[in-house]
Amino acid sequence: MSLVQVPPGVGNAKTVKFLLGSPTPPAFEALNSDEMGIFDDDIARLASMYSKEGANLGDLWYQDRDTLYWATCVAKKTLAVEFRGLRALGSSSFGMQPIRPIYINATQTWQVSRATTGWAASAFNVNLATTTAGAQNTQNRVLLCATRYANEVSSPKVAEIRNTVGPTTYGVERLRWGYFGGMYISKGIGALLIGKNGTFTTDFNVEFTGIDGTALWGLAFGTGDWMNQET
Repeated sequence: MSLVQVPPGVGNAKTVKFLLGSPTPPAFEALNSDEMGIFDDDIARLASMYSKEGANLGDLWYQDRDTLYWATCVAKKTLAVEFRGLRALGSSSFGMQPIRPIYINATQTWQVSRATTGWAASAFNVNLATTTAGAQNTQNRVLLCATRYANEVSSPKVAEIRNTVGPTTYGVERLRWGYFGGMYISKGIGALLIGKNGTFTTDFNVEFTGIDGTALWGLAFGTGDWMNQET
C-alpha cells in the first residue's frame, strides 16, 4: 500500500502497513488533542494490564502504537463520532477494546480442537455487516485492526496462514511463534484493517493435531453501545 497522507500524531509512518483489501490508503480524520491524550493514556493502561501476564507482553501495545493510532483515526472518519477510548458509552461516541473471540467466531473460546493436519479453510470468517443480536451486531458500527496473532495454548498448532480481506487474497505467511510470558505471539507481514461492514477470512495450515488457540491480537473499534454487549 502506498502511504500518502499520514495522520498527525503518528511517530513513524514507515512501520505502518495495512492489509485492507485495497491499494488505496484508507481515509482518516485526525484525533483532537483530547482524543490523542485518551488514546495514549489507554495504550499505557493496556500495556500495564498485560504486563501482569508477562514482562514483555505489555510492551507489544507500545510497539504497535502507531499502527493502532492510525487505525483509530480511520475509525473516527468512518464512524463520525468522538473518540472516548476504553470508556466509550452510548452511540454518540466510539471506543476501543482488545479483540474478543466472539468478534471472530460465534463460540466464545480461544481454544479449538484441531483433529486433522493440513489447510483448514475459513478458520476465521468475519462479516462486519451482520445484524445478529448483541456483540455480533456489527453493521455500521465496528472496525477491526489486528496487528499480531496470539495463542494462549502451550504448543501452537497453526504453522501458516492465508488472509483474504474483502476481494483481495494475500500470500501465505509462515508464523514464527515467540513466547511473551503468558501467551505465544507471531507478527505477520502487515496489520489486518477491516473497515466498517468489511469482510475477511483466514485459512490455517495446521501442522499438529490437538488443542489450539490461534486468535487475533489488536483492537476492535466500535460505538459505545456496541462495546458494552456481553454476547
